[in-house]
Amino acid sequence: MSSIIQPSIINPYDSLSSVFTTGLDTIIAGFSGTPATDELIAAISAYLQSQFYPSGTLPLDQQQQLNAIVGNVFNTYTNSDDQIAKLYTPKQVKVINQFIYDIRNISVNIPNAFYNWSLVTMDYLTWSGLTTTEINEIFIVGSVFGPAWGYFYTEIYVPDSDWAPYLDPDTAVNLNNLASWTIASLRGGLIGGKQSIYVTPTTAQQGTGTPVNMITAIGGGLAATFGEILFNWVERPENPVCK
Repeated sequence: MSSIIQPSIINPYDSLSSVFTTGLDTIIAGFSGTPATDELIAAISAYLQSQFYPSGTLPLDQQQQLNAIVGNVFNTYTNSDDQIAKLYTPKQVKVINQFIYDIRNISVNIPNAFYNWSLVTMDYLTWSGLTTTEINEIFIVGSVFGPAWGYFYTEIYVPDSDWAPYLDPDTAVNLNNLASWTIASLRGGLIGGKQSIYVTPTTAQQGTGTPVNMITAIGGGLAATFGEILFNWVERPENPVCK
């Protein structure tokens, strides 16, 4: 019998993490100065299409729905009547609250605190009693927010980073904001993952069979992260999920 310890749960969506961080790199590199909201909408929409429908042009109505991700995230993200607890089941909310607690309480001296987030959260998912569908939704969102902490920790210390013009000159201030930026990517992914849009696959092979909530979760995470840093969107309430 093999002595290799097997994982209790396998995350099938780890590859989404690189799609998310590549999106952060690609979109910020395309800005010169603070973009207008419509520029952010266009940039996120174009990036999502390049990743999931690279060989085809979406019909106008579907392109408009991709464009709507930023607006939908903004409206939900800044709404005083936070909708996230209504979008997810009570068991999922317990896991989400645990994520938020950990993000708010992790030391800023741990640069890769959530890099391998799926391993450190296995216990949450096993004791929570989530269904397979509920676990998959958490995995998708986790693959969006998981790399955010380490990504921005690195960017804070890169003087010529494309992010540098949008960050505070004081490193301590940026480190203090690290938790808020990571929570923004979490909240955006949660909102985007539940957005109802009807984007059907084009003839592009890469688009065929891609679950729409994967696309919208990444789009939501990008929208909230850029909104938090570039436009100072305000998260309401302080704890975005019900007690």
